[in-house]
Amino acid sequence: GKCVMTNTADLSVYPQQFIKDGYLDAKIVVGAQAPTTDVTAAIDIAASLQHALFTNTGSPIGIGVAVLDTEITDPLNKNLIVIGNPCYNTVSALLMGNPLSCTVGLTNGEGRIKLFNNNNKIQVLVTGYSAQDIQGTAFALSEYQSFDLKGTNVQVIVIDPHQVIVN
Repeated sequence: GKCVMTNTADLSVYPQQFIKDGYLDAKIVVGAQAPTTDVTAAIDIAASLQHALFTNTGSPIGIGVAVLDTEITDPLNKNLIVIGNPCYNTVSALLMGNPLSCTVGLTNGEGRIKLFNNNNKIQVLVTGYSAQDIQGTAFALSEYQSFDLKGTNVQVIVIDPHQVIVN
């Protein structure tokens, strides 16, 4: 096995690896061309992080935590939570090795939470087969306290995607 100096490269300690000196040390990245469901997924994750941060430190999350993929330079040297598939989010594509398929390794009704450790920075990828699967996977991450997230690659089965009513 590989010797790891800290345990921050594991989903079991999420979101602690993103809290530094009482503040959030990460950005949430959504693709500039992504569906709006990726934005709502980012809002859920940001609200969850705000709750964790305020509960643990009393600090607010801060304005500017959510950014577009086009605004991120050198993503492998930043702490990031990246939402979406590689066809809509260039940072997702980079983390996944620029796959030819948007849904590589996924089936309908499935999402993944993957943790990457590059240059002592943590990137968490939230992706899924469909927009609803990405939403459901983001829900699992935002409700991390209710789920047994551990390791670096968690499968999320999305049985009942969010149902909404649009007026």
